Amino acid sequence: MLSEAEYQLAQIIWNAKEISSKDLVSIANQNYQWKKSTTYTLLKRMIDKNLATNNNRTIAMLVSKQYVDQKRTEDLLEKSFDRSLPKLISTYYQGQSITKEEADAILNLIKQFENEIDH
Repeated sequence: MLSEAEYQLAQIIWNAKEISSKDLVSIANQNYQWKKSTTYTLLKRMIDKNLATNNNRTIAMLVSKQYVDQKRTEDLLEKSFDRSLPKLISTYYQGQSITKEEADAILNLIKQFENEIDH
């Protein structure tokens, strides 16, 4: 969906809601030391993918961060963990301790999913 660099640029846009192309170039340069041409190349790719828009030099995202994060997570699960959430969790916590709060949060999610299945 988005390359890592496109995702970084999208985060600048999401944070601003809308941003002038001039300000976008300036912030990308400050944050990532990108040249103007790099920023515009990444922006063009995002526009070509229908993920962002440039309306009279005002840039805005056409998709939410939540949507993009969900798609990135789905891609990660599919590519690295055979679409298995348990494999992801066990890999993440392998060799690490888990806090009581994290365990409770995971258990609460499981209970929510069980309730959705039952209804």
